[in-house]
Amino acid sequence: MIWKDSYALGVDALDRQHRELFEAVNLLSSSLEKSDQESCKMACIDALTYLENYTIVHFDDEEEYQRSIGYINYLQHKRQHDAFLKTISYMKYELMESKFSRAAIKRFSGTLTSWLVYHVTNSDQDIVGKRKGYSQAGSMSRILQNVMIKAIDDMFHISPEVADDNYMGDFSEGDLLCLVDINDDTLRQGYRFIFALEELFALRTVGSLIGKKLDAVDELVASAIGELSNIFSLQVLSLFHNNGEFKEKQVKMIPSSEIAKYSLPREPESSILFSSDMGSFSIRAWKR
Repeated sequence: MIWKDSYALGVDALDRQHRELFEAVNLLSSSLEKSDQESCKMACIDALTYLENYTIVHFDDEEEYQRSIGYINYLQHKRQHDAFLKTISYMKYELMESKFSRAAIKRFSGTLTSWLVYHVTNSDQDIVGKRKGYSQAGSMSRILQNVMIKAIDDMFHISPEVADDNYMGDFSEGDLLCLVDINDDTLRQGYRFIFALEELFALRTVGSLIGKKLDAVDELVASAIGELSNIFSLQVLSLFHNNGEFKEKQVKMIPSSEIAKYSLPREPESSILFSSDMGSFSIRAWKR
């Protein structure tokens, strides 16, 4: 991953920790370049141990800073930290169960990369007021458009446009399809999102995150797209239902041949096709 000056918050201690976290994730990614599997495994264990310990320290410091300035969204931000610590714990289990296979390391690396870049370019920027917040007004479709355009611009420095705000076209062969199911047990409300990305769009965007040219979809790319789809879905619902505490119940990549199986048999709440210089993508959302 490439650290950019635009990521800086202007808080020296937190910016230093963010840069060090980027370096740690890069160390994890570079372990995949080791041809010897045992060397790859040991490099991953070292990076994982560092990330486990350092992430807790960084989150504690960041939360203390938020409390010191009376940050209004402190509790929401802390929930993001707590959820991600659980993600690391779950993925550590997967790594150990797989005996640190390359596929598992790639999945871990992709998830970490997506979460860290999004968190630094979006959630953390709100702490110091460097980023204009998302508009909460309007329909599900309007909020979804606003979130995707701003988040993708922040993360990838490209400006997607809405090509069709009532997109009913088929998802084409070769697209990467990601299913995200999210529920709020208190509100007894749930939603299903399906993200469809052109393969070229996925390769270019994930490649820009890790600073490498990618030629094929693998576990790293798929896990990065899965994590981003999850993050974007949660962000949309947190704005659409600002009194809800939505949590993901299922995030998985699905083959295009099974799209009919997962598309609910009623009109979606929102269905939007986006276009950009890097390729196109679409999103459909249903109330469950």
